[in-house]
Amino acid sequence: MDLEAAKALFVEYAQSLGFSLGYKDFEAEIADFPGKYGRHRLQGARSVSDRYFDDFKIGERFETAGMTLTEAGIIEFARQWDPQPFHIDVEFSRSWTYGGLIASGLHTMCASLRLWLELGVFKHCSLGSPGLGETKFPRPVRPGDTIRVIVDITDLLLSASKPDRGLSRIRQVTVNQRGEPVMEQETMVFLKRRPAP
Repeated sequence: MDLEAAKALFVEYAQSLGFSLGYKDFEAEIADFPGKYGRHRLQGARSVSDRYFDDFKIGERFETAGMTLTEAGIIEFARQWDPQPFHIDVEFSRSWTYGGLIASGLHTMCASLRLWLELGVFKHCSLGSPGLGETKFPRPVRPGDTIRVIVDITDLLLSASKPDRGLSRIRQVTVNQRGEPVMEQETMVFLKRRPAP
């Protein structure tokens, strides 16, 4: 494929995502195309950010981009929110049960939530969460670990009292760079139904 054909293909794809793009923008946009637009698109589906309760199906799966947690970031978070010595003291943590510094479970939860929200799946329809179910941390997150979140829709229930919304139950599994689970969580989210035309 020559450069002009590649440009035309790129512009057509970008326009299908809702971006207006001319040939002159091609070189600037192509360099960051997957990171900028690709993660917000599912194969065979419209943009994930314009969906409502009615558009989801039980069994749908979404995967986020990754985030690397650094030693400095782990310590900074823990100093403010979970100042236990194995989260904030490198020397102490080496001789403690975990054999080194580990991230707070709260840090893992917050990072997982951020990754999920950045994906934009519930962007136009979320009405918030009435609560979390069971949360587990099967293994610690250590400095340098890159986490990503795999989210499955496990149930969809229409509201009996409020016809403009439904309840989605989701299972979130946060994994490290080796694909090992570091957090497992059940969450419920109220979602708006698609507005009538």
